[in-house]
Amino acid sequence: MRKDKNLEKVVRKNFESHEGRNTKTAMMFTVALSFLIFSGSTFDLIGNLIVSQLEGVLGSDVYITSKFSPNFLN
Repeated sequence: MRKDKNLEKVVRKNFESHEGRNTKTAMMFTVALSFLIFSGSTFDLIGNLIVSQLEGVLGSDVYITSKFSPNFLN
């Protein structure tokens, strides 16, 4: 029990003396995590945008044509 008491004092002193550095590290971690979430959602959005643009330009996946009529769907 005595070792834990001494270790607790050392840990508290370490946290107090490195408080500024710990704050900067936490802020950098938060910014990096936010960037990863933003990048992931942006890639998903761009992927959906590309798919919808291709559907608009190319039409549907199935094309129906007729050998007997020159006018389509008439």
